[in-house]
Amino acid sequence: MSMVAGSDSHFADTVGLGVTEIEAEDVDGVLEAIRAGRTKI
Repeated sequence: MSMVAGSDSHFADTVGLGVTEIEAEDVDGVLEAIRAGRTKI
């Protein structure tokens, strides 16, 4: 299952705290990792 983090904050201090860890060398690698489910939130 592919997972990516997002931010649905209701407070300015917590906007942008969602992080997705992906091991990739370029944009194509990022997309491939997401499609293959090789991400960590």
